[in-house]
Amino acid sequence: MMLGAWQLVAEQPEAAVASLEHACALGGRPAWLLGWLGLAYGAAGRHEAARVLLEDLQAQSAVRYVPPFALAMISLGLNDLDAMFESMNRAIDAHDPFVIPLPGYPVLDRIRTDPRYSLLLARLNLCSPESCGPAGGLR
Repeated sequence: MMLGAWQLVAEQPEAAVASLEHACALGGRPAWLLGWLGLAYGAAGRHEAARVLLEDLQAQSAVRYVPPFALAMISLGLNDLDAMFESMNRAIDAHDPFVIPLPGYPVLDRIRTDPRYSLLLARLNLCSPESCGPAGGLR
């Protein structure tokens, strides 16, 4: 999983897809890992595969807990920032542990200048919206 995440940061989306598909095969396809795979699919231009994962996780969320952060990652891969921020806010509301290291995720670098990112950090009590600044501070 970590290899796939770093391959995303290194702008090697096809390698990231392969690593994350392998991690899913080994790990039993947990929802949180499928979120990272969906992000990789989107980065690799495999939007239909990302949408299928997103729809599957949304359907699963009707019968079991699916970390909202996983949905946010897939939405990010699909470049649907409105849905991504909506899922991130749901993740904070649900105390999803994947939002705790939010400032440390390099895959989120491209959204740090969005004012909604600073609001996420403020909701996590990592700063106030004013002290985060336009780039989201902290990182």
